[in-house]
Amino acid sequence: MYFLLSGVWLRPLILIVESKKMPICETVSVLASRLEEQLPNITQSQSKMLGVLKDMPRYREKGDLPAWSTDYKACRNKNEKSDPNYTAIELVYEVGRYNVGTEFDEKGTVRIYRVATFYLAKRNISVPRFLDVSQW
Repeated sequence: MYFLLSGVWLRPLILIVESKKMPICETVSVLASRLEEQLPNITQSQSKMLGVLKDMPRYREKGDLPAWSTDYKACRNKNEKSDPNYTAIELVYEVGRYNVGTEFDEKGTVRIYRVATFYLAKRNISVPRFLDVSQW
């Protein structure tokens, strides 16, 4: 089974391991921080994208996750779509965006998270791969 995520077809690796509980918003913030530390040559727009991703828990506290998504989209530079950094950042955004404005889908969220972290690991980006994203 393959999944299309940010324009990339991926086959997820499914492993069963003990998970650490961490709500989605905090997970997105942690992943964004790790990308910020490890991605080479981050552009100004990519830095802004990562900043909004890291602030996701604050948007949740305000009860305004749709504004989080809007603010993130405003930071994008569409001319960078072919940049591998842009793709990596978009994968993290997809983890957070998946349930915004809809009913929470735990299985789908876990699937998106695993696919994203698998792809990042293939790029030698060290991120926590087995956090529990079963809640906001």
